[in-house]
Amino acid sequence: MTFLFPSDVLDYKIADESFSLQIQAFKEAGFNTGLFSIENAQIGKKAIWGDIFKGDTIVFRGWMMNQPDYELYTKALLQVGAIPFTDLKTYLSCHHLPNWLELISEYTPKTIVLDKNENLKQTLDELSWESYFIKDYVKSLKTNSGAIISSSEGVDELVSDMNKFRGEIEGGFCIREVENFIDDSELRYFVINGKPYASDPNGFIPDIVRNISGKIESNFYSVDVIKTVEGKDRIVEVGDGQVSDIVGWSAERLVNCWVEQERQRNNL
Repeated sequence: MTFLFPSDVLDYKIADESFSLQIQAFKEAGFNTGLFSIENAQIGKKAIWGDIFKGDTIVFRGWMMNQPDYELYTKALLQVGAIPFTDLKTYLSCHHLPNWLELISEYTPKTIVLDKNENLKQTLDELSWESYFIKDYVKSLKTNSGAIISSSEGVDELVSDMNKFRGEIEGGFCIREVENFIDDSELRYFVINGKPYASDPNGFIPDIVRNISGKIESNFYSVDVIKTVEGKDRIVEVGDGQVSDIVGWSAERLVNCWVEQERQRNNL
């Protein structure tokens, strides 16, 4: 098992500093690591560095990639004879909200999915909800006007800000009903080969995370759970584990989860 991390944008032979702690932790645990440059892949140049051997299984740990970039990533792996731990279809099954929405609809806020070209303002008027959380298939706007609006009047500004600050609308639009969440109660869990992990080795795993483990086909994904004022657990996000930040986690904790997985695999 080898873990690939993003190269620095200006020097593809060194790692992106944002992932230095994770790289160090994986190396200290005995894992092989390497680098991947999406910038080089985009222009058809060598994109992978490190001791990557034919038949190696590769797990990526880095920034989010859209579909074309992830296709370039898997192509670069195949060119050196390596095997992606997560293929493109599986990556998109968690990376794009519509792909996991119906599988766990009972555990997550009501959501309407629209194509980029559909009339977003008209749909909001027809829904007549008290407020709306707007995002594309992947992320919401966390700057400027924010992702929540109370009427369709603010949607044009929100979409403009999404294009400005995010650079693109990936996939389409997702309109999510706003529920009564408790601020600062959101926690991230990782699921590896069907086993859920909390940021604390002795941390409680909510039933809601265990309940979806048989519904999501990916072998490495994240689940973000938040509490409502009524005391219910709700899932606000599922993401591909390779491109999910370790918010609330330590690098060592994530690595230890993989160490446990390798020990179990080698004991089979």
